[in-house]
Amino acid sequence: MTPTASLHHRLDCLADAMARSMTGRGNRSPAVVLAAVSGGADSTFLLRMLHRALQDTACTVHVCHVDHGYRPDSAAEAASVKSLAARLNLPFHGLELTDPDRTPMRNRQARWREGRYRLLTETARRLAAPGQTAVIATGHHAGDQVETLLMNLIRGTHLSGLRGMEEWSSPAAQFQPTDVEVLLWRPLLAWTPDDIRSCLEAWNERWEEDRSNLDESHLRNRVRHRVVPQLAALRTNTVGFLANQMELWRPDIQALERIHADNLARSELFLPQPNMPRADQSVILRLTPLRKAPPWQQRGMLAQAVARLHRNRQLSAARLDELCRQLKTVDGSRGPRPWFGDLCWSVWHRPPTRVFDLPTNQDLLSLHRRGSMPFPVNVPRLPPDWRHAPIPLAGADLRLPGWTLSATPCEHPPSMSKMRDDPYPWIVYLDLTSLEAHGNSIRLEPAIPQLRLQPVGMQAGRKPIRHILRDDRIHVSLRADWPVVYAEGGDPVWVCGLRHAAAYAVREPGRPVLRLRWHPHP
Repeated sequence: MTPTASLHHRLDCLADAMARSMTGRGNRSPAVVLAAVSGGADSTFLLRMLHRALQDTACTVHVCHVDHGYRPDSAAEAASVKSLAARLNLPFHGLELTDPDRTPMRNRQARWREGRYRLLTETARRLAAPGQTAVIATGHHAGDQVETLLMNLIRGTHLSGLRGMEEWSSPAAQFQPTDVEVLLWRPLLAWTPDDIRSCLEAWNERWEEDRSNLDESHLRNRVRHRVVPQLAALRTNTVGFLANQMELWRPDIQALERIHADNLARSELFLPQPNMPRADQSVILRLTPLRKAPPWQQRGMLAQAVARLHRNRQLSAARLDELCRQLKTVDGSRGPRPWFGDLCWSVWHRPPTRVFDLPTNQDLLSLHRRGSMPFPVNVPRLPPDWRHAPIPLAGADLRLPGWTLSATPCEHPPSMSKMRDDPYPWIVYLDLTSLEAHGNSIRLEPAIPQLRLQPVGMQAGRKPIRHILRDDRIHVSLRADWPVVYAEGGDPVWVCGLRHAAAYAVREPGRPVLRLRWHPHP
């Protein structure tokens, strides 16, 4: 077979594989393919092959170019991609990163990547109809695979860093819409950069060279221009060989990851809450099973949790070992403690199940993003912009996000034992006459840590609210907006869900009673 015939054969095989991959995805075959084209050789080749492979299918190919706006020739690149799309008679979408995404920073490459995928996902979602699947196709190739492998090894990767990118994956959860499924597709992972450029030259197809790829302040560029050529001097077709090795490792690594995923699923705890946070904000698991597992399983479970939070690019074996050592000796509640990047960890020592309606009182570990709630439990919490609103003792409802506080004078209060032993923690019965001695209303405000009250059951003395929250094992991340009921004069009456003041307790039958009750609402 001549070189030209061999090239045409490889191209035909690639086109057939692309068509099969797109039409063989079950009952929900993709309707829209959005090609992410920078104007470089890789994405130019990708677009030409997509046009060739999918023109006789039901898939509609669109061209998308994201202008990062940080180089003076970026406008020329956008114009070049638009011209190529016009030649192929394909719709073109030109996008620009917002100013915050462009801001130079230490981790600007990651910032640009995140902003780029956000724009691509939003565009793909807009192009597809509800119930359809949209695909973002990228020009990642075998060279990118090998560079990623070498970068991961240099950084000290966990085992998962050896398998590289997969042909099909999903974008980060914060980009994933609910009405349109969006998938990432990398159909060129078996092709080397030399293969791609040879094809473009045979077609007389021009492409734009991104001069930022020569900037060796970035690790990837140093690996590309220094490490890979040195390896190529030791072995021919280094890129193809290493990419093939990664494919051979992939099934073994995936088998181990399934073991770790099963272990994580058995340890994971899903907290009951009406409004679920984004799935990529926290992963919560029982700490005891993690501690009892052998070290290789501990690292694997934590790596699975990090992947769920879409921060596995920065994960290293050293960081996993560091956290395993800290969790082995931690006692009591801790956190939030920084781990790496924007990830933190928190431990909650024996959360009170009665207060939070949890299925366990074991120690919990949360891996979570900085600024997010480590333990998003379903309890009444005051919003950050909360302003005091009086609640008349004559009765009223106070509505908060997710919960309502009802104040109801009881004409026929329950028995003393019922009021004392009611198992629901978010209800309390108070002596109405004692409250009226301080005014005609009560107020709901956040906990003021230094204020004191004598809880029912405490024989003498007064206890600071911060000690009540600590002794009842309320995690520190929940304390700042914990609701407390105060008398009109400012005296704390009820640390909601926990303790109420003996001075306002119903001590004998026949006294007027005010019932305070929290109840959730949709």
